[in-house]
Amino acid sequence: MKKNIKKILLLIFVLVLIFLAYLLVNISLKEKTTNTPAANISTEQNSVGDIDSQEAAQPASEFVPEMMTSEEKAEMKLGAQLNLQVISRDADGKVEAYKIIRSESDIINLNQ
Repeated sequence: MKKNIKKILLLIFVLVLIFLAYLLVNISLKEKTTNTPAANISTEQNSVGDIDSQEAAQPASEFVPEMMTSEEKAEMKLGAQLNLQVISRDADGKVEAYKIIRSESDIINLNQ
């Protein structure tokens, strides 16, 4: 009789552990799905009305770098043949920082 009670208590203990493990996994999966970029984009679009929906929904794999225009190169007295990526702009919209792009691997992906 004592052996049966011990077995029942052990079974209950194992079942409680399995239930707790299930709850922890379930909670962590819910947190991961709420922290995905797609979920964040939809909540940001609902809270901020002036976001362009196509631009906000654009995944990082479709990143298009902003390249310096010929006029900006001439204004900064840089060679027109140079391939330059704009890294940042000041409040007036003028190029503040740029990078010379010699190969595709030089491009800085600002979405990452």
